[in-house]
Amino acid sequence: MVETIIEDNVIERVSEIARLKLSEVEKEKFREEFERILEEFSVVDEINVGEKELYYVVENVNVLRKDSKPKPFNKI
Repeated sequence: MVETIIEDNVIERVSEIARLKLSEVEKEKFREEFERILEEFSVVDEINVGEKELYYVVENVNVLRKDSKPKPFNKI
């Protein structure tokens, strides 16, 4: 596994976006957890998918109806 080091400015920015005020202890815990999460995602980078076509469950190309002017109601 590749060792990931999260810099302080990244932790500060994430806490700003999340509107969190973290203590130094919380920042260090967040760093450890965030690095662990990134390590787990690094496994995905190791998957060799080659040049496979994308798989679509439904092959609808254009599901929109054609615009048309509705017929007016007859006044009685």
